[in-house]
Amino acid sequence: MPRRRLVALLLAVPLVLVLVIGGILGGRVLLADPAFGDLRERGTVEGSSWPRGGRAIPAALGEDTLRWETSEGGELSVRVDRAERVLDEGVDFVSGWDGVPLCTEMFIVELTAAYEGAGSFEPASQLEIQRMAGPAEAHTAADGLDVLAEPLLDPEVRLEDGDSVTGTVYFRGEVNEDWSGHLVIGTDEGRPLHVNSALPAPTMASGCTGS
Repeated sequence: MPRRRLVALLLAVPLVLVLVIGGILGGRVLLADPAFGDLRERGTVEGSSWPRGGRAIPAALGEDTLRWETSEGGELSVRVDRAERVLDEGVDFVSGWDGVPLCTEMFIVELTAAYEGAGSFEPASQLEIQRMAGPAEAHTAADGLDVLAEPLLDPEVRLEDGDSVTGTVYFRGEVNEDWSGHLVIGTDEGRPLHVNSALPAPTMASGCTGS
């Protein structure tokens, strides 16, 4: 083999490896996004002429309202009111702290859901709430029926025309966990939308070494 071709081949090998590894990692990131490859009808962000609600341009916490039409002829709207890191039970939306390990944080999300039109909507079985725990990892919210004072995903909650409800869900993690990843909200019929969690940098809890 001519020397020039050999040198060119040796130089090309690292580039090919970089492209392959980058493709694999990029694929993992895309596949972890609950909205990626979802062929269901995409929700919309109220009052937005720009395609917000995606991973690149998420909806704004406490400001934007997300909407999905239902197959029954109704429309569900959801607003993420707030998202907070909680270290103990001294907050208004936690009813109990039994069984929570030492140096554990809860990431609590408060949402308001409203329904208009025909049919009905049951958040416990039809609302999907996740968060991006990392570029290639998504976690599903816990209903918190035994922990939260006003759990949104209560099986007894059923929305009909004109009804609305405000409640909370939670995620659990170690102290100092990075909770800055997007929230991803969808329904059993509608493709998810991204919402910016807008959380500050992690803080250290007393007596804990963090993660």
